[in-house]
Amino acid sequence: MDVDVYVGITPEFLNSLRTSGLPNHSIRLKVGTPIMLLRNLDQCEGLCNGNRLIVTRLAQHAISAKIITGKNKGTKIYIPRMSMSPSQSPWPFKRIRRQFPIMLSYAMCRNRNRDGTTNKK
Repeated sequence: MDVDVYVGITPEFLNSLRTSGLPNHSIRLKVGTPIMLLRNLDQCEGLCNGNRLIVTRLAQHAISAKIITGKNKGTKIYIPRMSMSPSQSPWPFKRIRRQFPIMLSYAMCRNRNRDGTTNKK
């Protein structure tokens, strides 16, 4: 393997890559921010892919949050940083990032009738 091929690959370039299955390189969070889990951490405790949470505390290696959806609504949990790697990548090397398995979760869609009631399906 020729090492000279990888000399031009800088950390800035690697951090700018967007890959399906991995959150962005950096994310700005504040207490009270709604987030969504991207990995199944503990299904018994309700920490499943797609669950929504509210950030209650931020630390260097963990995030404290409260579950706002599902059967364990109101439970306080901790989300650790973990090593994540995309399953498929167009690059000739394997990327591994140590980061939180979360993304911001602001969007919500709700259809309303003219009289203000919601449609239930």
